Amino acid sequence: MGQYSESLTEVPLSAAEPRRIDVLCTYQEAQENKPYFYLLTELKAKDTITADGLSQLLGYMRIFTQKKAVEFGDIGGAIIAPEFNQDAISYAQQRSQIEVEKPLRLIKYQLDSSGIISFTPII
Repeated sequence: MGQYSESLTEVPLSAAEPRRIDVLCTYQEAQENKPYFYLLTELKAKDTITADGLSQLLGYMRIFTQKKAVEFGDIGGAIIAPEFNQDAISYAQQRSQIEVEKPLRLIKYQLDSSGIISFTPII
């Protein structure tokens, strides 16, 4: 996830929202009082992520931007899952050319027989 300043787990989108962000990473300069970039991360344990499956994270990004008054270009999203189908990968690649200010990362994880997790960036 890069050199983030802080990370929080199970972050509510707002007081009125029952939904929660799995992991929220914030990036900020040491002398700054507020973060300059937020990365919302969703963890999926068993699912193969489809293009439709990306909608949860994209919705969370939209709500977070509105509720927290985040500046345009100061937010990104990542999904960590065991598998992504080609539609999800194609959608994320096309979106990265249009929505460059709101990056979307797909990260595949794999657990080997000794319990070691490896991560592979898809996009």
